[in-house]
Parts: sequence; structure tokens; C-alpha cells
Amino acid sequence: MISGPENPVVQQLVISFRKQHKTSKKMVWQRIAELLLKPSRKKEGMNITKLSKYASEGDVVAIPVKVLSLGTLTKKVNVYALSYSAAAKAKIEKAGGKALPLMDLVKAKVEPSKIKILI
Repeated sequence: MISGPENPVVQQLVISFRKQHKTSKKMVWQRIAELLLKPSRKKEGMNITKLSKYASEGDVVAIPVKVLSLGTLTKKVNVYALSYSAAAKAKIEKAGGKALPLMDLVKAKVEPSKIKILI
């Protein structure tokens, strides 16, 4: 039996991203919703090291998991994630980027083709 996420924040995020997909017909929104629906036992946190490796200067990055603080970041990146450790948030902001909640990605007027999804 498939029950879906029990976390009300994740449930609301999935609904928001699906609505955005229906109105804009852009697959990036559907993909983020699918990743949020994965079972929590299959989700791993993402370290700053991976963010630094795959994101370029000025990128808008969507991360549907928690961002952890292992590693260093030297690029200015706008990160929208499910959650952050306090140290990870500080490292992103110290590099000149922004650490924002994933829900703000729907409200931000970001061109869907400019969004990188890191998992």
C-alpha cells in the first residue's frame, strides 16, 4: 500500500509543485514533486561538497532533501532546499548565495529552464 509522505510540509510542497506543473506544463515542477514523494528511507541528505561540484556560479538549484554542511562552497549559488543544517545555511550565505526554503521556489519568478535539480 502506498501512503505518500506523512509530513504536512512535504504534502503541501507536492501539491504546490503539481499545481505549478499543471499551469505551466514545465516538467521541472513535476520532477521535484516526484522526488519529494520518494520514501524517506531512500532520501539522503546532500552535502555542500556535492553542491559545490555540480553547481556553477549564479545557478538556481533545487534540492528536495536536507542540505548538510560537509565541505566548502566558494560559488555564489541560490539554493532552494527542503531544509538545511545551521552550518550548511551559514556556508551558503558566507559564499554570497542564498539558502531559501523549497516552497519559495514556486513563488520566485525563476525561469524553469534555469533551475538545476540536485539529488
